[in-house]
Amino acid sequence: MSDKENTADLANRINTVVRAGLNGKKVTIVLVGPAGVGKSTLANSLLLKHVCNTGSSVRAVTTHLQRKEVDIPLEEDRKALVEMYDSPGLSGRKSEDQRTLEQLKTIKSFDLLLICFDLQANGSRFFPFLCPPIVEQLAVVYGHNVLRSRAPALC
Repeated sequence: MSDKENTADLANRINTVVRAGLNGKKVTIVLVGPAGVGKSTLANSLLLKHVCNTGSSVRAVTTHLQRKEVDIPLEEDRKALVEMYDSPGLSGRKSEDQRTLEQLKTIKSFDLLLICFDLQANGSRFFPFLCPPIVEQLAVVYGHNVLRSRAPALC
């Protein structure tokens, strides 16, 4: 799949999940990934407003799990209720990530798990090393079956 096709697929998946909120169901989206990859920026973009603090370096801006709940206007007179969790950065090393993993355990269910990585410039060199440990940590938190059934999206 090309980058353009991957982007379109991700956009369709997010749109499908968010549109489910038009039926009065609260939609829950969880953002995880290393520090400085743009999780908070993505949250602001998806929620169509600035609700998460952002920075312009690889240093962590988000230091604890943040929960934001926003009504997103999708149709002329209808809004979708979206609950967004923006997590601190994960390193892929359990000893460093323990606090964040404990915070993620408090989220009992979600509709979409977005695992974010920066694949530009130097970020692409670290992807093969960071992705498997982070996904494995999430499988421990949420269970292997949950990750398979919810089909997390890499973005």
